[in-house]
Amino acid sequence: MTVMASYNMVNGLHVVNNYDLLGKVLRNEWGFKNMVMSDWDSMKCKPGEPESPLTGNVQIAQANQMDLVCPGRDDQKVAVLNGLKSGKVKRSDLERSATRILRMIRANTEVPMRV
Repeated sequence: MTVMASYNMVNGLHVVNNYDLLGKVLRNEWGFKNMVMSDWDSMKCKPGEPESPLTGNVQIAQANQMDLVCPGRDDQKVAVLNGLKSGKVKRSDLERSATRILRMIRANTEVPMRV
């Protein structure tokens, strides 16, 4: 099972960047251990791109329990790498997300994989 975070804002924060919803409620209170993915193209990461109620921040999302950013454009990848270099994105958060993604793949494939 996976969860897709929506485009909208809750209490002034984009759902993809909302630790209260993704971390505290979904992960801690409800015990959800699987992958959380963004809604398609709901992540802001282009330099100078204006803020929009339809976009979250790809660097903030990693720390707030978002595992998979869709669609995975080149600028989104660069934003994550830049965040890693600057310290805004933690390697441990990326490793946690990678583990969840690999578990989802393993659970949905016929070929056994070790994670």
